[in-house]
Amino acid sequence: MNTHRIKALVKKELLEMMYDKSTLYPMLFIAVFFSVILPNILIIFSTKVDLVNLPSEFEKSIHQLNTLNLPVHASPEHILIYIVLMYFLMPLFLLMPVIISNASASYSFVGEKEHKTLEGLLYTPLSDKEMLLGKVIASFIPSIVITYGAIVLYGITVNLFGWKQFHQLIFPNGAWLSLILLIIPSMTFLSICLVMMVANKAKSMKSAQSVALFLVVPIIGLIISQASGIMLLGYQIILIAGFVLIILDIIIFLLLVKSFNRDKMVSKL
Repeated sequence: MNTHRIKALVKKELLEMMYDKSTLYPMLFIAVFFSVILPNILIIFSTKVDLVNLPSEFEKSIHQLNTLNLPVHASPEHILIYIVLMYFLMPLFLLMPVIISNASASYSFVGEKEHKTLEGLLYTPLSDKEMLLGKVIASFIPSIVITYGAIVLYGITVNLFGWKQFHQLIFPNGAWLSLILLIIPSMTFLSICLVMMVANKAKSMKSAQSVALFLVVPIIGLIISQASGIMLLGYQIILIAGFVLIILDIIIFLLLVKSFNRDKMVSKL
């Protein structure tokens, strides 16, 4: 495998993505919304919440979290927003890289078809594995950079709240560190490979992006289960899920390489 050719392809893909404002700006907006706008809305809203009228499912999850190391000497309202910021919003940062990588990965082949640049790429000396790996990396880098940048902004917002109310930095905890270092990269890689597998045969970017529902639906289920108290994302669950995702990443990438047919793609141009 020629690393120089892969680097050249990654550089080309990243430059094209940077100049494609219709792809870049929505990615940045999603990151800013999840990391700054949403948590600040929730912090402001928490001061107006009537704890007596909370849904029973929400109360159940709060009681379940009382077994964790929650800040001491805090009012119920502040404990509530702490739980929301540190646990209930966690699955949203799984949703973010899936959405971002979905946009970038769907461009990989379908976008090249639409811009009439795919034929030239297919005739390059890149092997199938080099081409696919280069495109996966080119989609992976902006997805991870934007997601991690959003997490840094989110951490600043959460810690400003934590320092003001609890006189301590509360972000990140063990569950968040496991999510950041293990789940987010493996989930992003899986999302990119799945989208590319469909993009090889798709005729439009919309049809290629539809595969993201395969990952979005379980994440939405996680958000609901967090809020209802059915299942809470502790670091043990995250570690197990992370290792399962790594195995899936390897399997799906090998299937992607196996299903890639350059000659068939050339014949359809």
